[in-house]
Amino acid sequence: MQRHARKAAAPDGSARVSPRRAGPTQGATHGATDGQTAKLLDLQASAGNAAVTSLVTGSHGHAFLPFVQRYEAGEHSQFGSSEKVMINGVEMTQGDVIAMGDFYDTPEAMKSANPNELAKLRDLIRRDQRAYRGEAGVTPVGNKEWDDATGGRYLTLASQNVAHFAPPAGQTGLVGVNHKAKWYDLSKQALSQAWLDGRTNGQKVSNEARTIDSFAAHFLTDAFAAGHLINKPSVTQLARTKWSQMATSGMLFKETTFTKLAASGIVSHPKAKSELAKYELKLLDWGDVTAERFSEFMYQVASREPDKFFNAFARMVHDSLDDAIKGDGSGAVAGLDVTNDRGDKWKLAGDATLSSSPDTLRIASAAVAQANANLAVAARAQSEPNYSDLQGKVWEYTPKPTTGGQGMIDDVIKRLTNPDNFDAVEAMIKLTVDQLPTAIGELVGLGYMRPKTKLK
Repeated sequence: MQRHARKAAAPDGSARVSPRRAGPTQGATHGATDGQTAKLLDLQASAGNAAVTSLVTGSHGHAFLPFVQRYEAGEHSQFGSSEKVMINGVEMTQGDVIAMGDFYDTPEAMKSANPNELAKLRDLIRRDQRAYRGEAGVTPVGNKEWDDATGGRYLTLASQNVAHFAPPAGQTGLVGVNHKAKWYDLSKQALSQAWLDGRTNGQKVSNEARTIDSFAAHFLTDAFAAGHLINKPSVTQLARTKWSQMATSGMLFKETTFTKLAASGIVSHPKAKSELAKYELKLLDWGDVTAERFSEFMYQVASREPDKFFNAFARMVHDSLDDAIKGDGSGAVAGLDVTNDRGDKWKLAGDATLSSSPDTLRIASAAVAQANANLAVAARAQSEPNYSDLQGKVWEYTPKPTTGGQGMIDDVIKRLTNPDNFDAVEAMIKLTVDQLPTAIGELVGLGYMRPKTKLK
C-alpha cells in the first residue's frame, strides 16, 4: 500500500519529530546574523538564487556522495574460472579480472596500470571473495580501501556507472551506454583478437584475447544482478520530474517535505546521531549538523548537482531489487522472478546478496564459461567467425523478468522515484546511514564538513 510522505513513523521504529514548517524567511535566516541576512537579500536581488547556491555548496563540482551500485568485487570474481591471465607482469585469475571492471574504465587502462596497483587490487579482490564466501574472520573490503587503492579513481567511476545497467525497456538494438552494448563491444574485440592471434600461435587462445574477454565479462555478469535490470538514466529522470513538482519552503535556503523528513530521520537515527554530533556542516557559516541545516544542504546539492544527487534515487531502486531475495521477514517466498532464452527460471540475486541464490551463481558462471569456449572456437577458425552467433550463445543465459518480476520492478520504481512517497524517504534515510562513513569522508574532503575537535 502506498504511503504518503507525511506519515510520522520513523524507519528505526522510534517516534519521529515532525520537521518545523518553514515560513517565507525561516529557512533563509537560519544560522545567519542580521547583517548576513541583509547581504543575502541584496545578493538574491542582484544576482539570483544561483549565486546564493554557490555560497552554500562552493564550486568543487564533486558528487555529494557517490552512491556505489555494483556486485561486490568478491562476488564478481566468483563468476570466473581460475585460469591464469598475465596483466603488465601481474598474474591473475579470470575471476580477478572480471572484478576489475569497477576499478578501470577500459581494458586498456587496466593493462597500462602500475603493477603495484594491480597486485594490490588483486589481493583485495581475493580477500573480498573470501569474505563473501563466509570465511570466518575475513572482512569485506570497504569503499575507502578501494578508493585508496586506486588513488581516488574508484568513487569517481562509481558515480559514472551507467554502462553497468540495462538498456531502456523495449530496446532491442545495441544502442547507447548500457551493460549489454558494452559487453557485445568488448566481447567482439576479444573474439577478433583470439581469431587473429590463433592464426599465428598454433590456434591457441592468446593472453590478450583472454584479458579482454575477462574484462568484458564484468558487464555480462552485471546483467545477472536484480538491481541492474533497470535503465539508470530512465529511473533518474523519473525522480527529477517528480522532484520538480514538489512544493518548496524558504526564501533563500529552500527545502521540501522530502528533505525535511529525510534529514530529520538521518540526524536522529541511532546509528548516525552520535557520529554526526562530532562534525559541523557549512552553509554560510559553520554550525552543528541539525535536521534543518542538513535539509537545506540537501536541497542545495539537488539544485547544483542534479545528475549526481538523483543518482541516489537509482541506488534506492537498485538496493530494493537486490534485497528482494532476502524477503520481508514474513516467511513468504522472496526474490525477483526471472527467466532466460534457455528456459531457466529462478529467483535472481543482486549486489551483496549473491550467496542467497545459488542458481544465479550457477547460471551466470555458465554464461562466462560459454564466452570462454567461444574464444577457443574463434582461435581455431580458418576464416573470420560469425561473432554475433557466438555472442548470442552467451547472451541467451542472461535473465529477463517474468510478468510478475516486471510488475515488481515497476512498483519499486514508481514508489522510490517519487519524493512524495514515504517509502522514498525511508530509503534515502537507510541509504545515507548505511553509507555514512563514505558520506562524511567525502564532505570533509570537499570542505563542507569538519570535525569539531579541530576547532580547539
